Amino acid sequence: MPFIDTHCHLDAPNYADLAAVCRQSEQAGVTVTVAAGAGLDSNQRILGLQQQQPAHVWAALGLHPERPEASWDEVEAVLAQLRSHRGRVVALGEVGLPHYALLDGSMTAEQARRHEALLHALVKGAVALSLPVVLHAPHAAADKALAIARRYEPSGVVFHWHKGSPETTAAICEAGYFVSVTPEVCYRERDRELVRATPLRNLLLESDGPWPYGGEFAGQSTTPAVVARLAVEVARLKGVSLEEVRELTWENAQRLFGCGGSGSDPVAGRIGAG
Repeated sequence: MPFIDTHCHLDAPNYADLAAVCRQSEQAGVTVTVAAGAGLDSNQRILGLQQQQPAHVWAALGLHPERPEASWDEVEAVLAQLRSHRGRVVALGEVGLPHYALLDGSMTAEQARRHEALLHALVKGAVALSLPVVLHAPHAAADKALAIARRYEPSGVVFHWHKGSPETTAAICEAGYFVSVTPEVCYRERDRELVRATPLRNLLLESDGPWPYGGEFAGQSTTPAVVARLAVEVARLKGVSLEEVRELTWENAQRLFGCGGSGSDPVAGRIGAG
């Protein structure tokens, strides 16, 4: 089975030559990339990329929570995009709760409270459309995001770029949700411990490109191809074969994005849905 990069911002300028990025990824064994949207313009670009490379690019439309200017009007517009393109979309995402914008002072506490209310509306919208949710909720934000997910019970949830506490990670897994890990697993002990503590049935792999990484990746452009190297490290940390990691993370992604592990195309499975 191939690998899936479950989170990459393919609409970034770094990926101007999409065909070349897809070829490089496929040569590394990464045959599918979930392109995560960050707002109205980003979502529209991602829909265009999905049209260009429908076999490789799975579209997720979202509203990034680290943006202080996000508004109720934008939430309504994102939900309208999802309804209009329901058959071409595999998830709502990324959405979530701010963390870094609060740390650096670019977002006020009042704006953060508004984002929490926006997330309630977005998750309810995903439930109405039978779409899974890709959550950005780093560190302490994961607890609030988990409570919101449990309240509305969307069809699936992944905590992308997960940095929560061991207790929160255990609760996420017990709820049947997923956590996704990044190339930081290859050089950060915190992320290694996360992999050791997370059952393979709850684990997904992501590049979160074009985010730049350290360690062995310092100075390199981040593309979905890096997921193949990440999988090798996950296999080593879990004490299992690379093939087992490949198979289980593929099945996990299929379950989350709508295939139920059947191996069929989730986009094709959604045509006419909703």
